[in-house]
Amino acid sequence: MSFALLGLVFGISGKKIYDWYRNVLSGFTDADVQEKLHSCDTVDKDLIDKETGEVKKILVPILKPENFGENMAADDKNIGGEGYTVISNKDTGKIAALITSVKAGIVSDALIKNVPAKILMAVKTVTKDLAENYDWITRNCFMNAMRIADKFHVIQLAMEALQAVRIRYRQEVLSKERKKKEKWKEQGNKMKDYPEQNQVQTFENGETEKTLLARSRYLLFKFNNQWAETQAERAGILFREFPEIKEAYDLTCSFRNFYKCKVGPGHRARESLEQWYEKTKKTKIEEIKNFRHTVKRHEGEILNHFEEGHTNAFAESLNNKIQSFVRSNKYPPAEPEVLGEKPLKEANAV
Repeated sequence: MSFALLGLVFGISGKKIYDWYRNVLSGFTDADVQEKLHSCDTVDKDLIDKETGEVKKILVPILKPENFGENMAADDKNIGGEGYTVISNKDTGKIAALITSVKAGIVSDALIKNVPAKILMAVKTVTKDLAENYDWITRNCFMNAMRIADKFHVIQLAMEALQAVRIRYRQEVLSKERKKKEKWKEQGNKMKDYPEQNQVQTFENGETEKTLLARSRYLLFKFNNQWAETQAERAGILFREFPEIKEAYDLTCSFRNFYKCKVGPGHRARESLEQWYEKTKKTKIEEIKNFRHTVKRHEGEILNHFEEGHTNAFAESLNNKIQSFVRSNKYPPAEPEVLGEKPLKEANAV
């Protein structure tokens, strides 16, 4: 039961109940409790207060060596505007470390100082995204672990590159439209008199270039056999009018098909990836060239996925649970103005 709802039941402020619990009943203010809660805290030596000379304290709410295992996942989470690093055990589903920083040096120091080397060396795999800080953390703390690039994160980067091509064309269309209207106004004309021949053209499905590019966003996330009838029609017009988007779409789908390679000993993922490299070699699309460069830089970690099929899906699910917990237990709660239906609904939502 939330403190807001308790406040409604007892006819007093939910905030007062929360303060009473936190400062009197819970024991959180006891010196021994505080020492245990902050025993693993560290500092950020790069952030020093110029006036006091004090360094910023970095909280480490969770650091439990017993929760480490052979297969770990590293991810970040934004909680209340603060960036956290979450290290979790994929086999048990438990959080091993929750650190109020995403800096590689700080996270590494916290792990090395508080977790026995024997436990860190026993980690066999670490699944992560392609952020440089996680690569650094893994190399420093889990030296025997295989570094695995999360499949879903890599595919997300591919889709972002494809969408960037679409957005680039849409911005060009918007710029042309704006410049035409600005020129018309500079000539002393009123917009209500803007001639029809200057209006943008309409395609056979009734959409203009601007709306076509805007509404094509979702169909580009799908394979062509997943399109609805209207999406197939829209895609045909889009690819006819913007061949570069079609090229980017085909290359992105080809990369997504690479992840359909069989996982396990004897996989042929490397051969499939080499074939994709060949397809992208002659492209002039900057967004695809940039993505190709990223894949080449992290090729080893990407291919490691096919050894056992590890992904970060569990870590993402855990992050959602953390977010749900924070959202459900955000204190101190707002004090209801009146005792009635609306405050009760708000209390139930807390």
